[in-house]
Amino acid sequence: MTSARPFLIFFILLFISIPLVFSQGNNTQALLGKEQTYVDVPLTNVKFIPPAHFIYMEQNRGYMHVGTSSSVQVLEVKGTAYTMITPGLTADYFKSQGVTLIGSEDVTTKDGKKAKIFTVSFFVENVEFERLMFFTGDYNNTIWINANYPVAVKEMLNSVLKESLLTARFIQ
Repeated sequence: MTSARPFLIFFILLFISIPLVFSQGNNTQALLGKEQTYVDVPLTNVKFIPPAHFIYMEQNRGYMHVGTSSSVQVLEVKGTAYTMITPGLTADYFKSQGVTLIGSEDVTTKDGKKAKIFTVSFFVENVEFERLMFFTGDYNNTIWINANYPVAVKEMLNSVLKESLLTARFIQ
C-alpha cells in the first residue's frame, strides 16, 4: 500500500489540475506567465518567461507545477558552446543514461538564436515522463533547460513548455 500512495496522490492532483489547465483554452501564449514577463533565473545569467502556474522552488532550483508533477530547471554551462555539447547527445548516449531518445529538432529562439530540443522518455515509479532538453547560447556559454512532464498531460503541456523554452536568453 505504501508504494501505491505516491502514485495515487499524483493522480488525485492530476485530476484536480486538469480543469484548471483546460479552462485557459488552447492558446499557448496565454499559458505563459500572466503578462509574459521575463524573469531572471536565480544563480544564472539567464532569463525566460516561465509557463503560467509554474512556481520557483528554491530547494529544487527550478520551476514546478505541483498539480501536474511537471518541472522546468534552468542551467547555465559557462565556458562551453552548446554546439560542442549537443553532438554527443545520441540515442546510445541517452540509452546509457536510462532514458530513450524520442527525437530532436533544430529550433530558433524568440530572439533569433539557433537552438536544439531533444525529447526523451523515462519512467518514475511506473509513470512515464517526457523531458524536453533545450540547448542554446553563444560561443562561450550554454543555456540548458530541462522541462519534465508526465506523458498523461503531454497534450496540455508540451507546446506550452516549448514556447516557454524558446523565450530563454542571457541577461544583458
